[in-house]
Amino acid sequence: TTTTTTTSTSTTTSTSAPATTTTITTTTSTSTTTTTSDGVTAGPIASCVTDWVVSLDSEISLQAFVSGTWQTTTTSSGNGNSILTATAGSAATYVEFELTAFPEAGYMFEASYVAGSDRSAGVLYQLFVDNKLVANTTLNQQQAPTVSPFTALNQLGVAIVDGESIVHVRVSAAGSTSGLVVADALMIKHCVEGATSSTTTTSTTTTTTTTSTTTSTTSSTTTTTAPDSTTPQEPTTTFAGFEPDTASLSPSLLPVPKVTQLGSVIGRYNCGGASYTDANGLFWQADTGIVVGNPFDSGDTVAIANTVNDKLYRTERWADGSTTLAFAVPVPVAGLYHVRVHWSENYPPNEAVGSRLMDLSLEGLPAVVSYDMYAEAGSQMFTALRRSFSVTVTDGVLSMDLSASVDNPTLLGLEVYADVSLGNVEPVSTTTTTTTTST
Repeated sequence: TTTTTTTSTSTTTSTSAPATTTTITTTTSTSTTTTTSDGVTAGPIASCVTDWVVSLDSEISLQAFVSGTWQTTTTSSGNGNSILTATAGSAATYVEFELTAFPEAGYMFEASYVAGSDRSAGVLYQLFVDNKLVANTTLNQQQAPTVSPFTALNQLGVAIVDGESIVHVRVSAAGSTSGLVVADALMIKHCVEGATSSTTTTSTTTTTTTTSTTTSTTSSTTTTTAPDSTTPQEPTTTFAGFEPDTASLSPSLLPVPKVTQLGSVIGRYNCGGASYTDANGLFWQADTGIVVGNPFDSGDTVAIANTVNDKLYRTERWADGSTTLAFAVPVPVAGLYHVRVHWSENYPPNEAVGSRLMDLSLEGLPAVVSYDMYAEAGSQMFTALRRSFSVTVTDGVLSMDLSASVDNPTLLGLEVYADVSLGNVEPVSTTTTTTTTST
């Protein structure tokens, strides 16, 4: 581990002969960085701004991987409806949580488990970067979690996701001491925005001193101080017609992409409506071929707040509350994709908080739950709402499901982008061709 401290000084001296008053302003910027040779920052840092939870109750395929023999036990004490248990010391028995697809940033972790007298007192948690072990710690699962059902794994430090390295956290039964090992969920705490290979904390102190002097020299040195890396930075790159995500009451359960991660357009869909080109030249195609559901049109004269693209929010695709509104968007290659969804509560009987509650999942993973469009819009009807999520697709089809616990699931617009790391990729046609052969 190396620690580097850099101090820069900005000094400005102004004079006028023969006797002068000199004002010296000194700005000191101290930047302290502590990293390991593997690019993992050691130890806890300042406040974390966002939480995600990867739960083993969800589909175990994209963000979690299970090796060896684990038993599923139903319980309401953990994070969800069940936990996994395995016998400590069992060879090649572990659960891995994958972080590679998350936005570039620094993350810390908390583990969920259910305590018991038969549990291992030394459950091993490990952090790997590019399949190399860089940190580990143990938890005593005989003791209750610190803040039920989670306990912080601060000894793993801050893991840096840079878009290139393979990063994962492992719960290892093989390396744990005797007893039962519990694997339940991993809370991934978004601690540093846009981190690269280190964490920087910047402080600035300004001192002004006035004296009499006869100096005749003027010197000026300018130093640029980096922004505090613990403060989220807004994206600086957009494109014509891009409208940013709206503030939300409901937390994101999947990573949220930056604008700079949006690569090739796989599709922009006007749900329940016809194809059109908006005022900024963006083409929105009809959603036929990617979803089965009912169309609804609020009318061409309805004004939509919080957007300049009113047309997109006037039509929608919905399903009966007892069924799922399922979208299936073909993608050209396996990899990371970014999904933007567009909503607005346009159904007058739902002009009350709690009138419609929806769940959204991508590739079987929950993205947002109990989403209330009316509440999210500040108890306003006909107000555009936008959310973005990132997910990995491995089977050639990006699946998105909407369900409702109250009223009906609905969607007004959908955008799908490939991650910039996939390069220039072409969308897959959803046109159905029927061939008839006569003999």
